[in-house]
Amino acid sequence: MHNTNMIKGLRYCLLFLPLFVRAQSTDIYFDKGVELFNSKDYDKAIDYFTKEIEINPKNAQAFNYRGVIKQKQLNYAGAFEDYSKEIAISPATAFVGYCNRAFIKQVLKDYKGSVADCDMAIAINPKYEVAYLNRGNAKNEIGDFNGAITDLNKAIELNPKFEMAFNDRGNSKNGLGDYEGAMADFNKAIELNPQLAMAYSNRGLAKEKTGKPDVALLDLNKAIELDATLKEAFFVRGVIKNDLKDFKGSLDDYDKALAIDQKFPQAYELRGITKLNMGDTTGALDDLDKSIRLSPNFAESYYNIGEIKSKNDAASALAAFNHAIQLDPRYSDAYNERGNVKMELKDYAGAMSDFDKEVVLKPNDHVGYGNRGIAKMSLNDFKGAIEDFDHALKLNPAWYELFFKRGLVKLALQSYDAAVIDFTKVIENEADNIDAFTNRGIAKMKLIDYAGAEADFNKVITLDPKYAMGYYNRAELKTERKDYGSAIDDFSQAVSLDPKCSNAYNDRGRVKLLLNDIKGAKTDFNLAISADANSAMPYINRGRIEADENNIKSASDDFSKAIALNPKIGEVYLSRAFLSLRTKNIEGALSDLNKAIALNPQQAGMVYAVRGKIKKDMGNFNGALVDFNIAIKLIPDLGQAYFERGNIKFHVKDKSGACADWKKASGLGVAEARSFLQMYCK
Repeated sequence: MHNTNMIKGLRYCLLFLPLFVRAQSTDIYFDKGVELFNSKDYDKAIDYFTKEIEINPKNAQAFNYRGVIKQKQLNYAGAFEDYSKEIAISPATAFVGYCNRAFIKQVLKDYKGSVADCDMAIAINPKYEVAYLNRGNAKNEIGDFNGAITDLNKAIELNPKFEMAFNDRGNSKNGLGDYEGAMADFNKAIELNPQLAMAYSNRGLAKEKTGKPDVALLDLNKAIELDATLKEAFFVRGVIKNDLKDFKGSLDDYDKALAIDQKFPQAYELRGITKLNMGDTTGALDDLDKSIRLSPNFAESYYNIGEIKSKNDAASALAAFNHAIQLDPRYSDAYNERGNVKMELKDYAGAMSDFDKEVVLKPNDHVGYGNRGIAKMSLNDFKGAIEDFDHALKLNPAWYELFFKRGLVKLALQSYDAAVIDFTKVIENEADNIDAFTNRGIAKMKLIDYAGAEADFNKVITLDPKYAMGYYNRAELKTERKDYGSAIDDFSQAVSLDPKCSNAYNDRGRVKLLLNDIKGAKTDFNLAISADANSAMPYINRGRIEADENNIKSASDDFSKAIALNPKIGEVYLSRAFLSLRTKNIEGALSDLNKAIALNPQQAGMVYAVRGKIKKDMGNFNGALVDFNIAIKLIPDLGQAYFERGNIKFHVKDKSGACADWKKASGLGVAEARSFLQMYCK
């Protein structure tokens, strides 16, 4: 879940209402209004100020007092209107009106407008410290913490005992991550006013950020003791309790914060996270929805909804992350999580695009590089994957899961020694990691370190005696070592543990073929197909047996089925081509040979030789020569290709070239070439 201990926008912005200078007046309505205001009888006071304004619509102070009352009553639109009228009456002297309207603009989240009003107040009265305080707070809200500190420094210069300026400068330092500096400012604010609850609350937040949650709780408890209506103190205490896994206590604090202010979106959001931690997914989503309804531009709530939905509703998760990114295009965590959802959907290119963005936004964070490497790995960009894995592991050398991923890529690149090193690194940290032992064993097998491979596969079986793939991999090793009897035993154990393990049936069938147990092999290929009808290799292997037994149609059906399942296996086209030749279907044979070559031209030496023989028999000597030349280039010891090429050269009267090829073929064991040498090359 997304940084639930980070509290954005939690800065106490107590905008001081000015000490009004009472005008010399004989107007009983204005005087009575001031009297009632001072006694906090605001409802009656507002009536008297309204009557005063009706009689004297140019009384700027009456508008100011009435605006202050409306502000206290949370009638921000009314307060804004009164402060604006005060400014209109006397724009050249209304620094108090500008300052108070700046407060209303902050409440309405018009922070730039708030800064502009403070600018006007300061232009009228450059020594009005409250205007610097308010402007500093507005800058805090837009993330201009350094600009805020400049303003708050000025406020402190003008009034060294201005505890709120120290408090709010501490908030700026919190925003910059200067928690020690922030605590020093909160200490000063508390020294100047030991009853300033918000300073204790903010100091608690700073202490929590320095890894002192227990000490932070003491400050928050003190803040609540001093002011039981301070919703932010309950909120921060709820965050800390959640981090300490005191979910019940955290929930209780969020409830109290919301009892004070039912329109507190951050409290709904983080209460939702706590509910999620308690297993209440429905309640969590309900709270996050409330947070969004109160603050539609609150990107973190959409992010957290995406996190929840990503577990079982990818489409809704993507929509939530899209919304979070739309609201905050620099929300790096949202790009990361959206990328993870795209990975689950196998949209690897889309995922990589998101991880690219995360890396740009957080160049020193290992997660983005690691996830992008995994996306590249899925796209078979192994070189790019290793570059990203290397960078991620440089940033976080303890990310052992990534050593494993890098080992898999090195295995795919046939860098077996390097793969062994990575898998060993994982095993050193996790001595029971079955996957690491398995893949290290495979890498060792490729290095012909059969003893090391067997030790790793034995370890896998020891760790989990019911893990079918442990026996399967050991059987593959025994097949490599030509220990066919033991290999069959391990394949049999694998299928007894996992009757759906098609590969084990198939490979046991291959071993039986090596032992000339044709009937047993065919039975295993049938079992492999029953276990997984979508696996191509058992059809290919069964087809070859059918071909050897001259069951042409059955063999052809098996090869065609294999091609339908996996059209990228070149060898099956070659097998089907041989069948076509047996039935004189030359055109079909050439078509299959062409497909086999197109799939992997650099590994098709034998296919070129077969196609060359067909072309020669059809009288296409030039085409045949081209194919035999390529076949010999790819397989320099392919004796039959030299022999057939020699035959073509002899036919076109190139006797010396023919003799040279027959001599080469004879040296490679082609008996017929030896006869031709004796007959034509004396």
